[in-house]
Amino acid sequence: MTAPGRRSARSRYRLPQTLDGFLDRRLARHLQPEIAGNGIDPGRIERNPAPVDGGDQTTRLLDVRQRRGLGRQQGFQPADHSFSPACRHKLAHRQNPKDTSASPLPSVFQVLFQATKEFQLPDLLPAIEIETAKNPVYSVIWLHGLGADGGDFVPVVPELGLGGAPGVRFVFPHAPHIPVTCNGGYVMRAWYDIISLESTSRRIDEAGIVHSRAAIRQLIARENQRGIPSANIFLAGFSQGGAVAYTTALTHPEPLAGLIALSTYLPSADLVAREATPENRAIPIFAAHGTQDDVVSPLLGRQARDFLNERGYAVAWHEYAMPHAVCMEEIEAIGDWLRKRLV
Repeated sequence: MTAPGRRSARSRYRLPQTLDGFLDRRLARHLQPEIAGNGIDPGRIERNPAPVDGGDQTTRLLDVRQRRGLGRQQGFQPADHSFSPACRHKLAHRQNPKDTSASPLPSVFQVLFQATKEFQLPDLLPAIEIETAKNPVYSVIWLHGLGADGGDFVPVVPELGLGGAPGVRFVFPHAPHIPVTCNGGYVMRAWYDIISLESTSRRIDEAGIVHSRAAIRQLIARENQRGIPSANIFLAGFSQGGAVAYTTALTHPEPLAGLIALSTYLPSADLVAREATPENRAIPIFAAHGTQDDVVSPLLGRQARDFLNERGYAVAWHEYAMPHAVCMEEIEAIGDWLRKRLV
């Protein structure tokens, strides 16, 4: 039984019952200047949890001052918030039905919201799903960044302009909670441990990459079981999620439909060089980075691009004048890129 004043793990990620509430919850952390300014997730951060053996976990909620202090620690990796300020403003603007200048996307939001569900099955990562039409024939598995969760990119779906395209099932998995070494061992949602980081380099736990790759392969297999072949499955990811998307797609044993890598890097070029599969040598790749990114240096993104170009991969490279985020111009470009491949 959940203690008074605390939410259970299940209710914590339950989608609200109204569109406004949905967008408010997803965008709230981005719209709070006291929190967004320092880049630390305003959600609960767990420190030194006990093993999952039925024992209690020690948790504490950091206030803004504590988060600011953490953000100033040398080498602390802030949570990956995905939307730039302009992008957040435009998404929030969609909620105002009295604004006659707004596009008719609120109705699209309503349709997508009705098709949104969350699942948690044994041996699978919990995830949020959105289907743009009944009986989808494509899937996009989209991985969030460090410290975020699967809901982070849900508001992007209506902005991709897929209304006239074949049905797509978007799968937004939640990464597990693990200690992150470069953040002083704080437990947060992460796809792998980051041991240390510099502005132009990362020291990561390769075993964690392999573990997350296996988890994403299970999601791919589930889509196969539901009638969507691997050739119709896209992998996408932002920041740390993009690093896992890179690794999973380039080493997958069956051809995939495409790869979307946003503000990210190759976490282990050696792993990809060793295990890259010929089946995905021709995979279409959309890669983008902000020129003002001070979390994942643009140099790291360009190094990944160059590594792939040298090995014959076709990378559609995009740069935007933005920090560690996504912007509306980028989202529209992703939509254009996807529509050309949804046939």
